[in-house]
Parts: sequence; structure tokens; C-alpha cells
Amino acid sequence: MYATPEQNDFFYAMLYGMAGTAVGWLFIFTVRQSRRLFRQLKLPIYINMMIEGVFIGTIAYRYPCHGTLAMMN
Repeated sequence: MYATPEQNDFFYAMLYGMAGTAVGWLFIFTVRQSRRLFRQLKLPIYINMMIEGVFIGTIAYRYPCHGTLAMMN
């Protein structure tokens, strides 16, 4: 059922928006730094891909998407 929004709801929406913006900028910064790091390493492309795959796999293992797992069962 629809409830009339309160003045606090706008404040919370602003906080969530700022938090989402901060996380987005952190992600962009991380991608740029990792790109710069891999350029400096000068390793073969398959070694770079292996390192990136291990990193992404570690993230996926540590923070699984529970909705996707529930759909698979």
C-alpha cells in the first residue's frame, strides 16, 4: 500500500545517492589504477588475464549473489 512520503525520506534518498556516487567513483578509480599497473608490468596478455581472472574470482567467491544461487537450485 502506498504511504505518503515524509520529509526524512528525501534526506535518506540524498544519502543513498551520495553513497552510490562514492562507490561508483571508487570503482572507476580502481579500474584506472589497475590498468596503469598492468601497463607497467609488461607481462604477456595471458598472464594479465590470469591475474585479473583470479582477482575477479576472489571477489565473486567472497561476495556471492544470493539471488542467482537461489534461481539455480
